Amino acid sequence: MVKSERRNLLYLTDDLIAEASIIAKIAGADWVKTSTGFANEELLAPEKTITQHKGATPHDVALMRRAVGNFSLDDNGNRKPIGVKASGGVRNRAQAEAVLNAGADRIGASGGINVESSGAQSHEY
Repeated sequence: MVKSERRNLLYLTDDLIAEASIIAKIAGADWVKTSTGFANEELLAPEKTITQHKGATPHDVALMRRAVGNFSLDDNGNRKPIGVKASGGVRNRAQAEAVLNAGADRIGASGGINVESSGAQSHEY
């Protein structure tokens, strides 16, 4: 399995995120993954050392899903599924549902219990 992750989405435009996703698909990635969102402003401006967190957003997930579609081709030209993983920033059920509805197949969340217990409805994903 090949997974591709774009780091520091905080600094990338929508066009660059889509382009990186397409390149990963062409290179044979089975999954494309959002950045966890941790970024240090020092990379852009050394006088600023503020750490920011963006994490997975429904906008970025939808952008990546549109870029890669649902299928890729394996080495023999056969269709194979390509997944989108939303990593970082998913802290509650509403955020989880938003990224899933935007096209994520999987969520990477260190607070899975908080995500599960934060909603009144029960869903199976």
